[in-house]
Amino acid sequence: MEDTTKNNWALELQKQKTQLQNNGADLVVEQENNEDEMLEVKNNLINSAEEKDFDKIAENYNKLVELFAKETALNLINLEKRFGTVSEIVLKNQAKLFHQECLDVAQAVDSILNS
Repeated sequence: MEDTTKNNWALELQKQKTQLQNNGADLVVEQENNEDEMLEVKNNLINSAEEKDFDKIAENYNKLVELFAKETALNLINLEKRFGTVSEIVLKNQAKLFHQECLDVAQAVDSILNS
């Protein structure tokens, strides 16, 4: 992973984490709302891919990436609250999960477009 990609991911994650903590977010409610929104955006993304609407594909994909970042931030906040700290290994694992989710969605869209 390039350093700029790592830095962008880390900055986005920190921004999401800080915003959620500053809002005094109820983690369970935030996670449920985020999951619901992710399902809706995934369905919108599938529909836009089936319609081959590339502007909507980009819009929905970018929104989904933001929601994946929020999901990751919520997971890290939850781990931090439970254990007091988050290790480097956990951070790396969360980064891998985040990137894998993004890759999986991109591959799914590609499959739909090429079918």
